[in-house]
Amino acid sequence: MTERLKIPSDVAEWCDSSPWLVWEDRGTSLEKSVLSVPIRHPELSRGRDILGRPRLIIPLSHRHERPYVKLDDIAILKVPHIDEQGKLCLFKDEEELDYFSRTEQLSKILKRFIDIFIPAWEGGHLDQHFYDEPENYWHVYVQLYPVKKMRKRANLTAYLLSRRGKKSLRYDSYYLENLGFLCSTQTNFKTRFLSSIKSTRYKCSVFEVPIFSAFLPSDYPTSLDQLKAICRAAAGAKETQRFFHGGKPNVAKLVVFRSPTCDYGYYLPAESKLKVINPIVCERADPDWLFGRYQEFNLKSYEKSKIALIGAGSLGSHILHILAHSGIGEIHLIDSDIFMPANIGRHMLGVTSLGKAKAIQLSTLIGRDIPSCEIIPLYESVQSWLKRTDISKFDLIVDVTGERTVREVLAAKRIVQHVPLITAWMEPYITAAHVAIFHDQISWHVDGLNLWHEAHAFTGWPEDYLLSEPGCSSRFSPYTTDQLSFAAGITAEECLLALTHSPMNYVKIKSWVRGEEYSKNQKHAAERRDWAILPKNIDAAIITRQF
Repeated sequence: MTERLKIPSDVAEWCDSSPWLVWEDRGTSLEKSVLSVPIRHPELSRGRDILGRPRLIIPLSHRHERPYVKLDDIAILKVPHIDEQGKLCLFKDEEELDYFSRTEQLSKILKRFIDIFIPAWEGGHLDQHFYDEPENYWHVYVQLYPVKKMRKRANLTAYLLSRRGKKSLRYDSYYLENLGFLCSTQTNFKTRFLSSIKSTRYKCSVFEVPIFSAFLPSDYPTSLDQLKAICRAAAGAKETQRFFHGGKPNVAKLVVFRSPTCDYGYYLPAESKLKVINPIVCERADPDWLFGRYQEFNLKSYEKSKIALIGAGSLGSHILHILAHSGIGEIHLIDSDIFMPANIGRHMLGVTSLGKAKAIQLSTLIGRDIPSCEIIPLYESVQSWLKRTDISKFDLIVDVTGERTVREVLAAKRIVQHVPLITAWMEPYITAAHVAIFHDQISWHVDGLNLWHEAHAFTGWPEDYLLSEPGCSSRFSPYTTDQLSFAAGITAEECLLALTHSPMNYVKIKSWVRGEEYSKNQKHAAERRDWAILPKNIDAAIITRQF
């Protein structure tokens, strides 16, 4: 045989000496730059001998590419832990191989295959593994399924905007040419989703059918008769008959089987007169999954929440971004400012918003990408908004203006219309950032203390720390976006806590305070208060106080 690729001598020696490799039948692929060596493995019993001729694949051109075992195509979807290319996954985390030499990698892979995988497969211990990662195997199945009267496969994903229900559902929806199918019974969410995506759309009929368990690959329906049979068993003969034989004949249909661990889509093109079925991938896009994968116990509270955010400046824009991505259902954004060039470096908005209202632009930007959150922009002053608004209808008011007049008018309004309030602001250079949480307390004065002054970590800032915009009397505090992110993070966190925790009978102030090393490197200096003094080896700390 003519070797067209240079095989490292240590790899050649190791392969030639292994009793499990057929070195004389090795092959190389110049196109893929790999060495392929057949593997001898213990004889398997009848019904288990479907691995074909396993091969050890060894990349030759790139050291960072990992070796692996490849099985014949016949084993795909019959043996678990194999992808659509026949690659066998033998490790939970393949990165552990990166700490070893190439020959050590080969030794570990071959040992795992011969000593662990083969006995487990022969003993039937892997048969139930198809249930562990059903989505992976469905993706493999869809990738390998022959195309039949389909549009481009890349645009045939079904996005499921609704939670999995206990009953079957029939409804009309849309296929978007640039995306795929939108499947939802929630009209408002679907409408906002549709308005966010510019694409040619076509009507389609959807049948969501809950099933109690994921399919094994051997149980995937492969014909229209099998598809209907499962629908009849899970949803009833009457509903199945209405879906498949009712409605307009020139409208495509989509069947979605929804199990607790995987969703399966079957597309019936209108041009096939609904006689051809094609499996497609389903992606969960409901709020529980998008925003609550690790905190679903709070998400429903967030979805129902209604927040008023006062201030669409740098801090407000970042807080809005976090709250929308956390699953908040409705946010009213109040601000009367125009976006200017000086805002670009620290704001969520950019040059396309210059000269336009911040509140409106933020609503468009974030609302377009997070359609589950309804953002209502109010381009007006806080005073004007408060005069005409019953703030008791909100679950939370958030003030991030840092303005004394806003604090005063909010306090006056809360005397007659009770609602929890969070006020957030930052000290110069963001040497400290503070969040004050009010439930029952109205005034900023408690037991003779002015909480606004008491909250500050530094005193005695010189007047010239503020910078002026050219040709304008407006002044601003210098800081950068990386520093701002800390302030936005602790503020958003307290907003979410306020929506899910019981009211407090005290005022809570949470402060993010930077250490001495950071503060002394700023252009101006101020005196640090005793409560804000940190040990020298601490760069920053979050400090919570009660009043």
